[in-house]
Amino acid sequence: MSGVKHFDPSAVVGAVTQLLWQRGWAETGIADIVATTGISRSSLYATFGSKQSLCLAALRRYLAEHAEPAFTALETGGRGLSTIAEFFDGLITARCAGPRARWGCLATNLQTGGQAPIPDALAEHHQRVRDALRTALDSADRLGQLRPDLDLDATAEHLVLVAQGVNLRSRAGADASTLRSAVAAALTALRRPGDTTETWPRSTRRTRRNSMSEFTIHDEHTAPAEVAPALEKIHKSLGFIPNLYGIMAESPQAFNAYQALSEQFRKTSLPKGGQDVVWLTVSRYNACHYCMAVHSTNALRSGVDSETVAALRDGKPLGDPQLEAIRRFTHAVAAEQGNVPDDEIRAFLAAGFAQRQILDVVVGVAMKTLSNYINHLAHTPLDDAFTAQAWEA
Repeated sequence: MSGVKHFDPSAVVGAVTQLLWQRGWAETGIADIVATTGISRSSLYATFGSKQSLCLAALRRYLAEHAEPAFTALETGGRGLSTIAEFFDGLITARCAGPRARWGCLATNLQTGGQAPIPDALAEHHQRVRDALRTALDSADRLGQLRPDLDLDATAEHLVLVAQGVNLRSRAGADASTLRSAVAAALTALRRPGDTTETWPRSTRRTRRNSMSEFTIHDEHTAPAEVAPALEKIHKSLGFIPNLYGIMAESPQAFNAYQALSEQFRKTSLPKGGQDVVWLTVSRYNACHYCMAVHSTNALRSGVDSETVAALRDGKPLGDPQLEAIRRFTHAVAAEQGNVPDDEIRAFLAAGFAQRQILDVVVGVAMKTLSNYINHLAHTPLDDAFTAQAWEA
């Protein structure tokens, strides 16, 4: 029928996003897009109007999925230089590891190799990055972390250039250690003399990597038939399939067991924020970098305050008495393998909880232990959506 599209424009935008991200504007012609998507030149022009319009749609898709979560974390982190350091740590991790290592940044790539194809959109993105960094700098200034002579507008612009440098140098092959050292030097130069704020996340304990095998990260097209519909639903809901789910899909039983535990734990009677406390406490105890980043991101999005999330990431006591009781009891369950001392149980009950909540916590511990162990075995690469909250033990 005339006027009826026989392809999914959203899928085309997704494919073009990947193509432009890898190759850049100058190296990607319409013929390449036709070959990648399987859609005719006339259909592409009829749907999108021009190569520039298709590029704009791809950029918007990329920014929504891969950039906005990091900018939101910058604006809501509330810890000044530490928040900025975590942003850069996540950026470097995304650029140097995982399935898109050495791809760089789509927005940066579009500005190299000739005239930028969509200058207004790229300028708007530049301003968005700058504003997010300026918000984090304002927080650092309020916390007394910065040199008093700094021009915060100029410093925000400088940090945007540092981020672009990370994007370009990582694409050219620079290793993560070199990039981290350079960024750490830039952030240290901003500090007020005598300030002891950490300007780079520290590691005190490393998780082991499984170098014996590479786990397949499935999508809805490659997963076993039993779980493919569930992955498709997740993809439509989130805009991507988290790598943990893609790995779990290899075993429908593992995938379905985790989904069932997750569904039941979300129905438990713990107070607001209590489930986040369980997830982060268990994941920290098990030193799971993937789950720590995911649940830090989700906790902030769900309204848990940044101070609580920061304390959970650092294993420190919480200001809220009930949440602190959940944290202590959860840690005891995980550390004692269920053999929780009587005084810990009494303290949990004295905080206003009952036997039901004891069992609720055990469900959460079981759920996270399953995902933590799978992440250790597979060394699950962190999705771009969570890199702003990247964490190491």
